[in-house]
Amino acid sequence: MNRSTFYANYTDIKDLMDAIGERMFGALHRIYADEETRGYNSNDFSKLFAHIKDHQDFYRAYFKMGLDLKLQPSRYDTKLAKKYYPSGDIDYHRTFFRAGITAIIKKWLDNGCDLSPERLFGILKDEYRNKS
Repeated sequence: MNRSTFYANYTDIKDLMDAIGERMFGALHRIYADEETRGYNSNDFSKLFAHIKDHQDFYRAYFKMGLDLKLQPSRYDTKLAKKYYPSGDIDYHRTFFRAGITAIIKKWLDNGCDLSPERLFGILKDEYRNKS
């Protein structure tokens, strides 16, 4: 793509990443859509990890540009969180989890997604003592 074609469609590289991100996250949303329509949350992060593994280049660029900082979870199972954290302060637990999963994903990407999505999910479950 030449420069004039690029700028006819995008204002800058961030605009391009936002456009790609919308498509990527739309596809990711569709992966979990059946659970949402049934009102069920399996907390199966292996689906997320498989999506990331299939689109490593995008996610590496996404994290490198710091765009993950603006991404907020659209759903959070507060009912399940209240079960495991009856003392409250769920926002702090959610923040801790988000930082942890982001760090795991970045490390996994740095290692070329060397583990299977299922194995990475197993590590996550081990860290949270199978609370998912």
